[in-house]
Amino acid sequence: MRSSCLKARGQAMEKAFTTHLLIQDAEGQTHFTPAQFDLHPGQALSAREEETVLLAGGFPTISPDTSFILSPTLQLNADLTSATPSQLEKIAYAEKEREQAKQYRSYTVDTDARLCVVAASTASLDRFIETYGGLLAIEPLLIKGFHPEIPTVTDISISSGLHSGVAIDYALRAPLDSSRCTYCGQCGITCPEKCISHSLQFDFSACTFCKKCEEICPQGAIEIYGMEYRQLKMPALIILDDCQIEGAEGCLAVYREENFDDYLKNLYSFQVDEIVSINSSLCQYNANLDRGCRLCADACQYEAIDLKGGVSINPLRCEECGDCVAACPTGALQYERLTDQSLVRYIDSLDSKESSTIVLADAESLHSFWWQNRDRVYHNTFFLACDRVEFFSLFHFLYLYSQGFSRIIITSKESGQSMRREARLANTILTALFACETPLLISEELEPDLLAATPPRRDNVLSLTPGKNRREALAQIIQSFVQETGETPGFKGNQQTPFATLSCDNESCTQCMSCINVCQIGAMKTEATEMILSHNGSICVGCGLCVSICPENALQMSRAWQFSEAFFSDRLLAAGEPMTCLRCGKVFGTRKSYERVMSILASKESVDTSHFEYCEDCRVRRIFEEQN
Repeated sequence: MRSSCLKARGQAMEKAFTTHLLIQDAEGQTHFTPAQFDLHPGQALSAREEETVLLAGGFPTISPDTSFILSPTLQLNADLTSATPSQLEKIAYAEKEREQAKQYRSYTVDTDARLCVVAASTASLDRFIETYGGLLAIEPLLIKGFHPEIPTVTDISISSGLHSGVAIDYALRAPLDSSRCTYCGQCGITCPEKCISHSLQFDFSACTFCKKCEEICPQGAIEIYGMEYRQLKMPALIILDDCQIEGAEGCLAVYREENFDDYLKNLYSFQVDEIVSINSSLCQYNANLDRGCRLCADACQYEAIDLKGGVSINPLRCEECGDCVAACPTGALQYERLTDQSLVRYIDSLDSKESSTIVLADAESLHSFWWQNRDRVYHNTFFLACDRVEFFSLFHFLYLYSQGFSRIIITSKESGQSMRREARLANTILTALFACETPLLISEELEPDLLAATPPRRDNVLSLTPGKNRREALAQIIQSFVQETGETPGFKGNQQTPFATLSCDNESCTQCMSCINVCQIGAMKTEATEMILSHNGSICVGCGLCVSICPENALQMSRAWQFSEAFFSDRLLAAGEPMTCLRCGKVFGTRKSYERVMSILASKESVDTSHFEYCEDCRVRRIFEEQN
């Protein structure tokens, strides 16, 4: 039956574009049905008036401005695979849910045409103002010479604005107090160098600072050495004449003549989609300590990630390259077009029990492949269109493998350094556990030869516990692999590898729990009543925060680890004798930390230590009772 459908479909495609629709009827019922369109390239697809189309297989690039969702995923799996009608229907519903799950801020930014121009010569400024004055709102500053309409400034420095733009700090000679001046004209007549203009501008390039103007002024309005300090905040600044200004290097809003075209290219309104989100409660970078995980900031090529005050993303600088999301080991950063949870829900909703190969590619690459290969059928294959494949991480790759896909093909023409590094790590882990051929393949082009081999589908499909964050989900996936294969391979990583093993010197550890406070992902754990410190290696991302904050230098971190059963459990690092309150019996620390404090205070005669064996509540009561 399937082969006859394929044959009929091929004959129909000679006359019309064949697709599948998800339709809502007048009663609100949803139906899935095949359909044909007289598709005209560059024009939107249109449905019959009596139909409300929710989704159709198709390509947005060839049918722009279509009012309903067009799914390349549905089109390729319908035309190029052996998917059954019921399987295609599930894909259609999954595609609709995936599209509706996308939630992110989208808005239009109107460009601010204000521009500060700094130059060392009046000729350069006049030429620039004459050329661009009708296009830009120019704020000129001169650092040498004199111009009757432009201030000459000194001590100029530049810094980046809080969120964007540039702050220009400078000193301006301000010899005249205009609130006192009566415009009597005595200064202009008296000046031997004639450097005071009718508009009361002082030409300090000619001034000899003889102070005759200051002495003749009847109102005392002139102080020849008077200075005024100002800060000018502007969206951008251009430096002419090769001037050297403090702070200019590294400031993205500062341009020079040779790259001024880059500024002009962005001088139009544009749409901003905030597609990368941050959940600070999962982030392992600590802004107060300026330590911890910096993988996202190190991966970003566009300086769109700021670490001041915690990780934040500047959407005006973000190029949606995906490197930060792929690098994030905890899942604090999410790609809102397809979050971790959205991908899990999507795969769970499919009937892909026969597919052993999954192809991840952007819509344009899939469109091109479809165009060249509509006469073929790729069995046991599932095509998945992604806005960006470069956001995929180790979690995504291992999750897909856990769902039965024994071969994962990624098509990417971008550098995607983080994604490629994560794919290499996934291949290393999977080949060590399953002794298989390289399961992940990255290619710039999607070629039929890549799909020639059909590996067997994995029988063991993991039902991932819902609600887990990326790291907890990854631990569950790897643990299931270890249990499936019985293999416990060991690995050695580097600073970019999100695994580590911790050890602790129990004699040095005082159970101060500083390490617990900085471990937001929950790899460090404690049992307060028993004063036990433990560590779960499968949750740890190797950020090193616990090591750096330990006041006793008791913790040591290694980039070597082994996927043993113990790796997925809470491993005891240190234990101490609890210190209990003499009055109420509450545990409020360890005997070791108490003795350490006592040894420090022993030499300080002025310190009363008789209350230190009580908890914080009983200590206050005891002091109050003694005083009364």
